[in-house]
Amino acid sequence: MSIKVNPIRKEKVKQAKLKGKSDKACLLEAGYSRATAEHHASKMSVLDCVEKEILQEMRASNVSVDGIVRNLYEDRMLAEKKMDIATMARCDELLGKFLAMFTDKQEVSTLEKQENQFSLNRLAQIRQEEKQ
Repeated sequence: MSIKVNPIRKEKVKQAKLKGKSDKACLLEAGYSRATAEHHASKMSVLDCVEKEILQEMRASNVSVDGIVRNLYEDRMLAEKKMDIATMARCDELLGKFLAMFTDKQEVSTLEKQENQFSLNRLAQIRQEEKQ
């Protein structure tokens, strides 16, 4: 015999789950009793249904890196039209992070790693690269 899940409670559990709440907190927020939430949370079919729904929605939305970058670019264009400087700067910052433009890494050759020292010529070359 299958157990019917109350659709209103299921939606409340889903919203709480999307907020990052624990299973117990989700059940309490949906109106289940404290005893049910504490002792039967691991066996509740509503939690299984909600988790499956969330996974299906994530797959259907097809979130990808290209989509996120495209959205950032579109948001930047809209912010530029509205002259929203803060949003433009934030979009630029996130796009720059994606392109790894703001990392302070130096390339070290294998020879320098083995000897654990830098030659004066190599240090001068690194400084020239930093200036460019």
